[in-house]
Amino acid sequence: MLRQREYLGEFEAGRLILWLAENEYGARKRIIKPSDNRTLEFKRVHRVLELAQQALALGRGYRSTEASMKSERVRLLQQIDLRLRRYNFRLRVGDSLGPDWTERSLRPIDPSEAQAVVYLLNLAELGLIDRIRQCGWCTTWFYARFKHQRFCKTECQQSAYAKTSDWREHRRDYMRKYRREQLQLRRRS
Repeated sequence: MLRQREYLGEFEAGRLILWLAENEYGARKRIIKPSDNRTLEFKRVHRVLELAQQALALGRGYRSTEASMKSERVRLLQQIDLRLRRYNFRLRVGDSLGPDWTERSLRPIDPSEAQAVVYLLNLAELGLIDRIRQCGWCTTWFYARFKHQRFCKTECQQSAYAKTSDWREHRRDYMRKYRREQLQLRRRS
């Protein structure tokens, strides 16, 4: 049962986001390029996340699309299955092309990475995997409670808007008007 102001999938997303934030960059002692800075575990889980988001996006328009999109979705699901072979889960694609997760017994891996994949699969089952995003301003991971949400908090949204040309033009006009008014007040006194 959800508490007030709690959204479906928020618990699983919170755990997955915490794992992504903690494991994105490892504690490294040598200087490396930013593109190589991410840990191997993060890259594996992040790739499964990207593939699942793409498959969900294709699946939403499934009924009204042509056969090429269906075959593309099957290809994405097969790639997910290939990557899940590392973990204790396997994807089965049925007639409906919907994901069905079954357990497999394979070699043991890092439990925290496997738990992150479990949370990712739970979100995929709920159809909320596309709600895991990076903030458009500060690039922190967050769970978008609403489909249109692009920023993790209001401060990031306002900071991003303050850098747009529309806001700068508005601010420029406001400051011209403000300075004229201040100049007139000084002349009167």
